[in-house]
Formats: sequence, structure tokens, C-alpha cells
Amino acid sequence: MHPPLAGTMHGVLRATRLRLPVLALPAAAVSAVAAASAAGAEDDDDQAKWAGQTRVEDRCDMDQLVRDLRALYGCKSLAQPEILDRLYERRAKFQDPAMTLRSRASIRSAFDGMAVLFGEARVQTVDILPRDGTVQDPDILVAWVAVEYDFEGRKVPFRTAVRLTFTPSKCTVARHEDLWNGKEFPRRETIGFLGNAFDMLRDVNGVVCGGIFRVMASMEMWRRRRAGMPAPHADGDEDGDRS
Repeated sequence: MHPPLAGTMHGVLRATRLRLPVLALPAAAVSAVAAASAAGAEDDDDQAKWAGQTRVEDRCDMDQLVRDLRALYGCKSLAQPEILDRLYERRAKFQDPAMTLRSRASIRSAFDGMAVLFGEARVQTVDILPRDGTVQDPDILVAWVAVEYDFEGRKVPFRTAVRLTFTPSKCTVARHEDLWNGKEFPRRETIGFLGNAFDMLRDVNGVVCGGIFRVMASMEMWRRRRAGMPAPHADGDEDGDRS
């Protein structure tokens, strides 16, 4: 059963001067995201800027996108490495509250690290949030993802709003933002000059953690190949769901 989303989805994904859309999320997260995305641009200006552009959902396969997100958050990147090649630009950028990654290879290392760290992943929800008729950058989509991971015998629930900025006129992601629990995190785009310090820390953490995850994944795959075992999470449903 999917967790309820706030209200009736009205006012979903309204564009702002920061290009950070207001998300329709569980009620506890709405106010924080809305506040971070305040001071939006005039609708007429946005309409002129994006006139004639095709929206992501009209030019790309949304069913395939949902399958890819389910597989990635279901820890299947080592079992299905082609997903990252299909989904991301080579120089794609990934941001979450903990780190920033600046290439498809680095993003791959993060998802591969998850595949090694978590014993099981149960994807409960991957919902593409509707635009609901509001003006919105045609290259941005937001998905609400809910997963339960097993880590050292403990169940760890994870909820995030996945904001994807696609390359114009293409179906590959140039920027991936993970807003944990639907909340914006401090950075220059959201809090101004002071956000530079947070951005620098996330850059450093991304380099360090990306390297660690890469080594972990390489060692795990080497061990499994020697033992004649499949990649982690290679079993189960194709889309990453486990009942």
C-alpha cells in the first residue's frame, strides 16, 4: 500500500526562480519544501522560457524510468549495471544531504555500495508526482520513493523525494537530488552564501565515500566471482520489489 501523499496533489511541482519545485509530499514535509522553494518567478516569464519544449513525461518512457528507479533503490546496480548507463549523463551530478557526486561513475559507486551494505531491500513505492496543471520546467520530474532496507539485522525505513533534472530534449538525467523525507537540505541554492560551507563538505564526503564504496563493491564482486555466486540482489523481482 502506498503511503498517502498530501492533499489532492494540487499545486504540485510549481517552478521557482531557483528551479526547485514545490513537492506534493506527506504532510509533515510540505511546509519545509514549500518554504525552501518560495519566491517563485512569474508564470508568464516561465511560460515564455519553456514555450514549445516537450515535457519529460511526453518524450521518455515513464514505465522504464520507474523500473530503473526501483532497481537502483532496490540495490540492483551491481546485478543490472546497464541501468546507470541508460539513465545518467556521463557527467551527471548527484546530491543528497550527505554528499555530492559529479560523474556517472561516482553515482554508480554509491549505488553499488548500497548493494553491498544492505542485506535486503524492499521497494514499497516509486510514484512519479503529477504536475497538476501548474507551470513547471519541462525537464524536471519528482518521484516519491519509499524503501525498507535490512542492515545488520535491523530494518531501516528510507523515504526520499527524488528530483531529476533531465538533459533538454533527451531522456538522460543531468542532475539527481535526493531530498530525504522530502526536506530541502542546506546549500548555496537554498540558504545563500553560508551554504558554500555545506557544499564543500558534501564534495569532500562524496570523494571519500565514493572511493570507499568503489573498493567495497570491487572486493565483493571479486569474492562472488571466485565463489561462483551471482551479484548482490540479483534474485527477486525484476523491478526490485521483494514481498
